[in-house]
Amino acid sequence: MDLTLPQQLQEYIEFEMNCDAFYRTMAEIAPTDQERQVFLEIADNRRHHVQLFQDIYVSIAGENYEPPAYSPDMDQPYQFALRHLILSEHKSFQEYHNQFMNTDNNALKKACYQVGLNKTEHINKLMTLMIDKRND
Repeated sequence: MDLTLPQQLQEYIEFEMNCDAFYRTMAEIAPTDQERQVFLEIADNRRHHVQLFQDIYVSIAGENYEPPAYSPDMDQPYQFALRHLILSEHKSFQEYHNQFMNTDNNALKKACYQVGLNKTEHINKLMTLMIDKRND
């Protein structure tokens, strides 16, 4: 079933909010200040993504969307969670790239482009953390 544009935006808003919460949880357990700062920076980017998609949602639906709250569980080892984040960033990059290529909505196209650029930066930073961990 194809989602309407407002429904798709709701999914993006929820996804980005959930990721923000997960990155903030990772920052709490990060073993170094450098890693903590990387997670907090990415979480801040995620909040910005929420706002971008929220603004587009309001312009289309005429109302604000308030998604349910999310409390992440950290029941996995730190290194596993780091790998999971890299894969998640890559998957979401692909989703936003597809949306960029297929949407006629200029605001959404611009947002997906900007978010996609952030995703590549996130992947690079997370992979650097993973490489640095292996060299410890």
